[in-house]
Amino acid sequence: MWRTAVAVEAWLGGNTMTMIGHRNQKLVAYPIRALPDGRVLGNFIFELGQSGDGPPREEWNRRIDKAKFAHAFADWKFDWLDVPALIEAADSIFEFPKVDRDPVERWSFGRVTLLGDAAHPMHPVGSQAGSQAVVDGRVLAKHLADHPDRPEFALQEYEAERLPPMRDICLSNRNLSHEIIMDLVQERAPNGFSDIDDVIPAAEIAQRAEAFRTRAGFDVTSLNARESHSRHRGCPVHRA
Repeated sequence: MWRTAVAVEAWLGGNTMTMIGHRNQKLVAYPIRALPDGRVLGNFIFELGQSGDGPPREEWNRRIDKAKFAHAFADWKFDWLDVPALIEAADSIFEFPKVDRDPVERWSFGRVTLLGDAAHPMHPVGSQAGSQAVVDGRVLAKHLADHPDRPEFALQEYEAERLPPMRDICLSNRNLSHEIIMDLVQERAPNGFSDIDDVIPAAEIAQRAEAFRTRAGFDVTSLNARESHSRHRGCPVHRA
């Protein structure tokens, strides 16, 4: 994976996250913020599938020459986004392997527990790595508020609630989870298409998306039925 941030003309309304490609060649793009000149600062992640081991940890997050991957995206020019031009405009591009770890059997040890990437390092599919870390913190705060005099028990309750679904998501992300839709389109229409409905019906996309939301705990029904932890008894609300 190669990451960069570039100022570009706003695309698709200026608030759209975009994913183009498939498992072995992909671009993920989303705006970070609007700029005074009308453009947006965009975050761009380029991915190419490669065999073999990733670079050693000492070489993660290192600046690299864009020529290492730019050729693979040389013809990715769309009416709304010129990918070769944004690569050319990038000042600094950083390289990362796309890696995870096998799920562990335990997070909590006495008054110490794991959270976020320390607990469930996963492939960055569906923005789950960051999103689930936020949920971890919220659930942990809820259980600590429920059991202020029994912190060890609170950590065990937190682990019991969060570890099983995180194990499932970590393993699911190895198979791209809901992003498998992009691979299915590539497999079914390797030479392109004129109508996406001829390749993958909207109902199939919706079903896969809903299955992902349910597994991740983001489906509308579950969210609307969930008690707000910030209003939970004994749990203070902090505002900036």
